[in-house]
Parts: sequence; C-alpha cells; structure tokens
Amino acid sequence: MADVIERLIRSFLDDEQNCRQTTYAYRTTRSGQLLRPYLFRSTGIIEDDSELLSILRDEYGTGEYRIFIRDGSRMVFSGDVGVERPRNHQYV
Repeated sequence: MADVIERLIRSFLDDEQNCRQTTYAYRTTRSGQLLRPYLFRSTGIIEDDSELLSILRDEYGTGEYRIFIRDGSRMVFSGDVGVERPRNHQYV
C-alpha cells in the first residue's frame, strides 16, 4: 500500500500538470471489483493526496477505493487505496 500512496503523492507534485488532470474515484468490493459509476470526479486542482483521501472519507465514508488520474488520454495514476477514519476520531 505504501508504494501506491507514494505514486499518488508524485502524481500531485507537478503543479502545471495537476491543473489539467481529472481525478476519478470508484468504490471497490472486497474482491477488488470496481463498482460503477464513479463516486467522485474532479477536474479542479486537488492540492495533495491527503486532501483527496479526506474528501473520500468525509463524503463517501471509509473503505476501499480505486483512484484514476488522467491527463487527457494519458493515465497518470491508477491504484487502490484504503481510507480509514482518523485515529483521533471521537463519536459525539
């Protein structure tokens, strides 16, 4: 999983490229199957991987996601990530 996160971080490093990228997030099943349609699509700038993971956690909940980042027809990133609740999370 650390390798996937490192590749995701690198995909956000190039600011000039980042403004042209489209990010998609899909929920996946425990067996790794992609559930369509996508849950999240962004053509705007996402500052970094932690912002993306926070958006997924806050809007769609914890779980397994497959992330695709495209620059036009070129795939910049593809990988599976797990999103967990923050360790200091407290129920109210």
